[in-house]
Amino acid sequence: LITFKLLNQTKQSEQQLYKDSTRFRDLTMRILKSAFLSGLMLEFISMLGIGLVALEAALSLVVFNHINFVTAAIAIILAPEFYNAIKDLGQAFHTGKQSEGASDVVFSFLESEDKADSPTLKVDEQQFEQVLIKHVDFQYANSNHMALKNISF
Repeated sequence: LITFKLLNQTKQSEQQLYKDSTRFRDLTMRILKSAFLSGLMLEFISMLGIGLVALEAALSLVVFNHINFVTAAIAIILAPEFYNAIKDLGQAFHTGKQSEGASDVVFSFLESEDKADSPTLKVDEQQFEQVLIKHVDFQYANSNHMALKNISF
């Protein structure tokens, strides 16, 4: 921040920071919306599937007497495990989406860095043939010793 103030670049940096943070916020909200909606749908499908297994087990046990209680209980207990694979697939999808969002941010940063490499200040190279430092002394404010004494180059 001090460097920005010294170079009188605070307004430009503030605008760039605002633009970057807004873009990051929008990208994050888009990913979160997709993740929540697909997560909700996966949970809904899983819940319906488990409910159908429980309904079928109950009907087969009570009404039709096709299966015994132990078989119905095992089917109801194992039904959520069957749908965990679908939930894991959804989590892998969300991780991929997050990685995609992060890569978009990184690639946009890399592209903007190329633009910043172009010189913004033009200097006449013939005007400054050499820079000389002669007889420079420097002492820190709370020190009795000279940090630099009679330096020339």
